[in-house]
Amino acid sequence: MNKKSIIPIIFLIVAFVTISGCTSNNGNTSSVKNYTGNGVSFNYPGNWTLDNQTSGNDTIMVTDMGSINGSRVTTEQSAIKQYNNTILPSGWEKISNNTLIIDNKTAYQRTYIVNDTNYNQTMRYSDIFFIKNGNIYSITLQAPDNTFDSEKSIFDIIIHSFKVQ
Repeated sequence: MNKKSIIPIIFLIVAFVTISGCTSNNGNTSSVKNYTGNGVSFNYPGNWTLDNQTSGNDTIMVTDMGSINGSRVTTEQSAIKQYNNTILPSGWEKISNNTLIIDNKTAYQRTYIVNDTNYNQTMRYSDIFFIKNGNIYSITLQAPDNTFDSEKSIFDIIIHSFKVQ
């Protein structure tokens, strides 16, 4: 039995669709940019910015949470158990639980509805995680509940292009 633990590098990609205008590209999703770094690559809408700020225009944030988290994951089963035992913040309602494939790996997706006081409206969050090469990758998608479904094609740009290098 291999007892070697690999410190996971957790990447959080947050696709924020802002309240005003949701996608400020006026319906044009044909322009695509690519992010490559920190062991991953993915495409995102060309009018979005790559940054660690969460205010202003549509934002994609890439964060290495490994140095913050410090947790170790040895198996996919233990990660799934931790994921399923996560205590939800007050007011968060889980509305779906699914699986999908990202970079040829099974990814686990939970979607929530919450009356978000930061935005003064009901928001929908889709939390997705998968494990590849001993590392946990987490993607969180967020938009107002009433526009979340219409943003699916934009979110799919990120999800379908996400690759671990």
